[in-house]
Amino acid sequence: ALTARLLGTASGRQYLSATIGEEFYLRPPRVTLPGLPLQRGPYGGIIAKLSLTAVRDWSASGELQWNPQNSQAERAQASLQYRPGPGRVINLAYRFERTTFELATLQQQASIAALCGTAPALVSGSSCGTKQVELSGAWPIGPHWSVFARAVYSMLDHQALERFVGFEYRSCCWSIRFGARRYVALRPVGTTERTGTQVTGVYLQVELNGLASVGSAPDRFLSEAIPGYTSAEPNSLAAMP
Repeated sequence: ALTARLLGTASGRQYLSATIGEEFYLRPPRVTLPGLPLQRGPYGGIIAKLSLTAVRDWSASGELQWNPQNSQAERAQASLQYRPGPGRVINLAYRFERTTFELATLQQQASIAALCGTAPALVSGSSCGTKQVELSGAWPIGPHWSVFARAVYSMLDHQALERFVGFEYRSCCWSIRFGARRYVALRPVGTTERTGTQVTGVYLQVELNGLASVGSAPDRFLSEAIPGYTSAEPNSLAAMP
């Protein structure tokens, strides 16, 4: 892979990063999922990535994986983030992934259906995949209170795959976080439905500053679900407008 970066001469801050590379196989793969084509030749997909942080409080990134065998994009994603300070972040993202199949036997159709939710047309070049948009963020709504939320929508299934909203209260000595989440569970193997059942969960955590916490760990979940999320101290929430 080849990477180029643009850095500030005085601060050393990275403003731009660009990477491009290509997969290379020392030996042709001989194992694949049912219905998926075997890799032909030593060269695989071409991968390109671009990250931009030139504007204050804003950052953007994009990634593309191109399959030269069928001249199609197999995977792509783009994201935009606004993060003016601790406890304040808004994210917008788009994800696309395509899986292309060759002719499949009747025995292989069950595995394809488990992967796609339903078996695609049994002709060479059939494909299935994902196309999703995501909006997430966290923001203070007072000196001690913050709200956070996330929503993931499938453009292929025309339904929300995940939704959650929660609140946090922080004081000098203790904090409490609570929220509700509704998401689509994984499909049972062999089902003909594209999506699984809806599951609802409630989360609660009470924490004494400097001591242990009681309850589940939504702060860890928030850090994973909301890119760039960090819990702000009450003093910093009150200081910012």
